Amino acid sequence: ARSVDLEKRSTEVKDLLRLMESGRRVPLRQRLRMDELLNEERVRLEQKDDDCGLTGAEWKILRQIQEGQDKRKKEEMTRREALEQRKKALQQRGLAE
Repeated sequence: ARSVDLEKRSTEVKDLLRLMESGRRVPLRQRLRMDELLNEERVRLEQKDDDCGLTGAEWKILRQIQEGQDKRKKEEMTRREALEQRKKALQQRGLAE
């Protein structure tokens, strides 16, 4: 039963990684589920790596998850910085509170 769950999870993770790479818009609920599942998979793979090592395919998946999460963090920081700069510019003009 556990190997079936891992196989299903692995397939779902691979599908999510393909979806992320496609650049298509992903609905909010699906993005939240995707983030949760990818975080869980990242933790599981990192723990397995600490315990007994990863296969080549597992390394590839872990690397894809890490790169995707890092990219999303950078994009979010860039968006936040742009919003902050815009807010400051508006404040300087006296248009924002």
